[in-house]
Formats: sequence, structure tokens, C-alpha cells
Amino acid sequence: MGDPRAVAGHVFISYSRRDIRYVDELVAHLAASGVPYWVDHKIDYGDQWEKVIREKVDTCALLVVVMTPDAEESPWVTNELERARFKQKKILPLLLSGDPFFSLLNTQFEDVTGRRMPSPAFVARIQTLLSAGVGQGDTAASATTLGDGGTRRTTRAPSVGIEMGTSNSMVSVLKRGRPIVIPNAEGSPTTPSTVAFAQNGDILVGEPAKRQAVTNPDRTIRSVIRVMGSHWTVDIDGTTYSPQRIAARLLMKLKRDAEAHIDERIVDVVITVPASFDDAQRRATVEAGEIAGLRIRQVLDDTTAAGVAYVLEKGIREQTVLIFDLGGGTLSVAALKIAKGVVDVIARSVDNHLGGDDWDVRLIDHLVGGFQEQHAVDLNHDPMAMQRLRAAAEAAKIELSTQTSTSITLPFVTIRPSGSLHLDADLTRAEFQLMTQDLVDRCKASVVQALTDARPLAIGVDRLILAGGSSRMPAVIELVTSLTGMQPYPGINPDEVVAFGAAWRAGMLAGEVKSVQMLDSGIDMSTTATNDPGQGG
Repeated sequence: MGDPRAVAGHVFISYSRRDIRYVDELVAHLAASGVPYWVDHKIDYGDQWEKVIREKVDTCALLVVVMTPDAEESPWVTNELERARFKQKKILPLLLSGDPFFSLLNTQFEDVTGRRMPSPAFVARIQTLLSAGVGQGDTAASATTLGDGGTRRTTRAPSVGIEMGTSNSMVSVLKRGRPIVIPNAEGSPTTPSTVAFAQNGDILVGEPAKRQAVTNPDRTIRSVIRVMGSHWTVDIDGTTYSPQRIAARLLMKLKRDAEAHIDERIVDVVITVPASFDDAQRRATVEAGEIAGLRIRQVLDDTTAAGVAYVLEKGIREQTVLIFDLGGGTLSVAALKIAKGVVDVIARSVDNHLGGDDWDVRLIDHLVGGFQEQHAVDLNHDPMAMQRLRAAAEAAKIELSTQTSTSITLPFVTIRPSGSLHLDADLTRAEFQLMTQDLVDRCKASVVQALTDARPLAIGVDRLILAGGSSRMPAVIELVTSLTGMQPYPGINPDEVVAFGAAWRAGMLAGEVKSVQMLDSGIDMSTTATNDPGQGG
């Protein structure tokens, strides 16, 4: 057996936080055997933590994953696994048979049922692998390489697009040359862009985080997209999180859920962001993707993505199109000139502080005010009641897009010494439109600005495309129709068009579909990650 200390690199030990005692024992065995190792516990690198982790994984000779019977799910272990796979490192798992992580590795493991100490045989296996010089691209009976079942993939990687929205996010993939939406683990096509740190230490992402947002406001981050590229941070239990680290949690869930659904690994993606994003915000988005184990091929703005989807879905050659994108937190209106396979953004107007959430807030205020008049009780001071109100308001807003009236009923919405109180309110579409008319007027200003700026470069608008779920509201449709003189194009789903555009663009970059040249005088359309998702900060 050769001297393991002569091997370039080290053993990187990845573990669940419940397994620190076991890791300490393993480290002691490795140290006694002269095996070079690196383990991250009891070390604080602040906001550089992810960068240090990536560097250590990249330079290790072997990744040892410790998941004993006491283990709990660890997103960071998953992230380190994906990083090691991407770098084609050897992975030696120490697992309990049947553990969820076993399915990720599909390789041999050491069953530690009933034991809490590493066996001499396991340490010997590490020594053997190191002394044999296992490294990038090698194979061994007790380790696995990149790909399923210990084999490399030879098939084309999936073309995946991610719409990372202010309020909600969505993933799309090209299947047989057409984009489809990938539902999340909860079965929904959209995932709330919300991350929460529960009091018990769990990190919640998506719908579970959104459900507890009102009762856990100080540890819940919503709409982190708004602060990407800034110096904003949040401190949770002594750990400082940057926007990139929070956004990475969202991307990890989107990646994990999508991989489970399509049964394929996802590395290369195109991500869409609000049209107003500058270079710093786009770079921060790339960094978040790197932390999540993704290689972002391009950062594309929402309205351009919608235009790409329209061009490729309908085979358009020459037109001037107006994209009206009203999402949960932002409004973007863009005029696109399409000519001979070139999509040119000739005008754009953005309101970063206007979205469907504002309509929800207006309705919540209306319901709280009516309840206070009726019962002399202010629901603003009842977190559980406000959480239920938020969900009810959003549901009522959606229903009023297809119905002329709705009823909002919340039994036992709050409890007082005199007994339980119930909220029961009827609302017509006309009443809802009246209380939100000023929001519609703000939409008007953005549309007029985009049309005015586009006029010198285009004779007129040939097609109106709606994007974003909030664009379905009748008052909004009526406004945009009156300003453009045309009805919205019915052949495009506003909820899916941006994510579809991202998937189409991913397919173009992968050579899976025909290419469309994109131009934008205000934004560098070629903003991409480096070839290696581990590079950069």
C-alpha cells in the first residue's frame, strides 16, 4: 500500500449536523492513519463559506458522505454531492440502508445500523482508494462517478429554463422539442420565491415557507430577487446570509424537484430575471446558481424570454410585438421588433414596485377594515388571522378574473373572550376594480411610455402578448386593449410563457432547437456564467 499522504488532495467529509460526534470519531481514525482530510464543522468562513466549500470539494481526492441512522436531511450535503459529481470526484458513502440519500448515490455503502463508530474496514477502504490514486475520471468498486448507477451519461443533457420571479418561480424543460412545465414536489407548477428558517432549525422553501410567513416574519425572506446584487444581509442564528445564499436555497429546491420529476441531472440552465436587472444583479444571480450547483448559461430578462417563446412557438418571422408582463412583484412592458430571426428590444418601461401582490394587499386592507367596523377588532394584531387572510385575498383576486363576484368566508378567524369570530364578506368585481384603480393607472403609465419610445422605430404594434398571472385581471386586460387597440393574443399562456422562453433559449444554446438572435441596446444579452460553476465568488 502506498503512502496516502503522498496523494494530491484530501478526503472531504460531508455530513448531517446530527453526525458531528460520528465525524469526530472518523476524523480521529483518519488522523491516526495519516490520511489527509478536510471537514467544515467548527469553522466559520462568514459569507465566503460557499466559496471555501467549493474549493475544498474541487481539490479533494475523495468525497466521504456520512449519513448515519441519526442523520437528518441536509441541503448542503446534497449540494456538495452535486458539486463532487460535476467535478467527477469519487464518492464513498457511509449510509444507513434505505436512507433517502442512498438513492442519490446508487453505490456501495457501509451499513452502520446499531453502531455509532466508524469501523476499521471503512477507514481501510479510504486508505486503499487514496493509495490507489483514485481521482478524476477513475473507477473503483466501492465508489461512483458522475451519472446514474456509477456510469457517465452519454445522452443529451436536458434543456432547462428557470423563471426566477419576485413572488413565484417556475421550471420548464424541452421534451421532444417542445417546452413543458415541471411541477414541484407539492405538485404545483409554481413555487413561491420564499425561504424561511424555522425555529427548530429546518429551512423551508416555497409553499411551506409561505404558509408560515406571517407567524414567523423575522425569519422569513420573501422576494429576495429585489435585493440581488446589493449589500443586504440577514442574520439567522448567528449566520449571515447574503441574497445569493438565500436565492440559492430557492434554486436548490427547484433543481431538486425538477430532477426528481424528469429523472435526469440538471446542471446547465437559463434563468430569467426582471428586465430592470443591471450587471451586478445578474452576476449575483449567477453566483446563486453556482452555490446551488447550477451552471447558468445565460441570464435573460422576462420580457425577452416571452418574446423568444412567441417567436419559436408560432414561427413568427416579422412583427412588432408588445409584451405586457405583470408578475407578483414587478411590471415590465417591452416592444420587440422581430425581423428575419432577430428579436430586438426597441423599447422598455419597468415598474419595480408594482405587481399582483399590491392587489392582494389592497384587498386585505379592505377586509381588515370591514371586520374592524363590524366587530371592533383589528386583525392586523393577529398573525394567524392575517396568514389566512392573505391566502383568501389571493384566491378571491384570482376568482374575480373569471367571475363577477365572490364570497370570502373564514370561520373562527379569531378568538376573543366573548367567543369565536367569523369573517364573511361578499365582493364584486366592480368593487375590487374601484379599490385598485390607482394600481391600474400605474400600469397605464408604463404602457404609454413603452409605446412612445417604440414609435420612432416601428410603424405600429402587430401583436399584444400578456405574461405573468396578474395580467389576467379583467381591468388590466381592458386597459392594455384600449391603449394598443388590439386584444391579447390567445395562443400564449401568460403563466408559462416566460419559463417556456427560458427553456427555448436553453435549447438554442445546446443546439437542440434553431437559434434566434437577440438584441437589446440597454442590456448585455450575453451575460453568462463561466464554464465552471465553481469559479467566481
